This record gives sequence, structure tokens and C-alpha cells, in this order.
Amino acid sequence: MDVRQATTSDIEEIRQVARRSLTSSYDFLDEGILDSALEQWYTDDALEEDITEDNDVIIVGTVDGELVGFSQSSFIGADESVGEIQWLHVDPDWRGKGIAAELLDRSEEVLSAAGVDRIRGLVLAGNESGSAFYEEHGFEAAGDRSIRIGEGEYEELFYETGSWPREDADAGADRADIDGESVFVYRDEGDRGSKGMFYPAYRSRDRDELVGWICDCGSSDNAMDSMGRLECNNCGNTRKPTRWDAAYL
Repeated sequence: MDVRQATTSDIEEIRQVARRSLTSSYDFLDEGILDSALEQWYTDDALEEDITEDNDVIIVGTVDGELVGFSQSSFIGADESVGEIQWLHVDPDWRGKGIAAELLDRSEEVLSAAGVDRIRGLVLAGNESGSAFYEEHGFEAAGDRSIRIGEGEYEELFYETGSWPREDADAGADRADIDGESVFVYRDEGDRGSKGMFYPAYRSRDRDELVGWICDCGSSDNAMDSMGRLECNNCGNTRKPTRWDAAYL
């Protein structure tokens, strides 16, 4: 298999693999949610931006010229750099052939070469094969949080490799107020928006109850749709719809 960074000429095949992978792996989700996800995440404009954006890395695997899988990662974090693997898709017809492992290895190489302190993968708790995949490749469980997909609530697990002193990170959490409640804001997590970062705010240091998001401008006044598109009502910073599960699919 040839493994390389994606180009804009790969857009249509990336979209096809994503559709087949999502449909195969997420039959427990409403079909409308999957259709909405594909429509928002894998448009020509969205993929072109992801491929050309310096903060995003898309690695593709091809066999005899056919694109059979891809990984998608981003650089996040303020006080330290984190490489977050957002998606790792393999076409259902090509699973079980070591393709996901090769894509993960190359993604780790690229992220490490860029100087990240640690690498993170996100897995829905119900995806047992995804959790096992990360553990088999040296990642350790590093936490969890509750996320919303459509109208449902799901547990999302963090798997990380690299330097992640959880106690030190907890001790250095920022404090902020959201609707009169004092919350903990962690800048070792977060999602990149169009104008800056969004950082998660939790009710406690356990990071087990997400209260909201703090924009780089300092505002907690934002709006989110059912697929995770987040917009700051103060400065207009916008986060693309959430890719809810970064596990091997």
C-alpha cells in the first residue's frame, strides 16, 4: 500500500470511503444523522479546506491507485501542542489487512515531526474495537466526556500517547464563569475555529461533565447545532461540525 498526504484530487474518493465506512460502522445511529454528517463534513469546500489548511493533516492509503482508507488529524492546544486524530476510516472491503495500522503510524510520524507533545484519539464508548485498536498501538486511556449526537447523549473516551501529566494539567486549569457558575477550562483540549480556538469548560476537575465552550476571545456566549457546528456570538469564530469518533472504523 502507498501512504501519502492527501491532495485535492483525492476529494471524491475520500468522500466515498467516508460514506461506506460510516454506513458500515454506525448502523446504530439514525440514518438521517449519518446523512447530515456526510453533507456537512465532506463537501468539496470542507475537504479542500482540510487538505490545504496548515493545522490539518489528511493521510491517504492507496492500493493499485485505489484509495482504500484515510486518517484526518489536527493540531490543537495552547500551552502545549496536541495532535488529535479526528478520523481513521478504512473501506469495509479492505478492513483486516493492516491498513488502519499503517495510516495510524504515518499520522503519528507526521504529528511527532511537527513537534506535538502528545497524540490523542477519541472513541465512542460503544466502539469496543476502536478502543482495543488504540490500546494495541500503545495508547492509554486518558479520560472521558459526555457528547451529544443528534438528540442522543454518548460517552466519548480519550486515548493518548506521549507526555500527559494529568495531575499537573488539572492543577493549571483556568477558571471562568458560565451563567454564574464557576467552571474549569482546559487549554490542553480544544477545537480550532475560523478565528481561533474553542476550549471546553467542565463542572469539575474530573472533566466528566462538559458545561460549555470558551472562545479565544474570552466569551462563553455561543450557539451549537445538533451536529456540533459551534459559533461564538461575540466575535463570529466558527468551529466546523464535530467529528464525534476518531477510532478505527
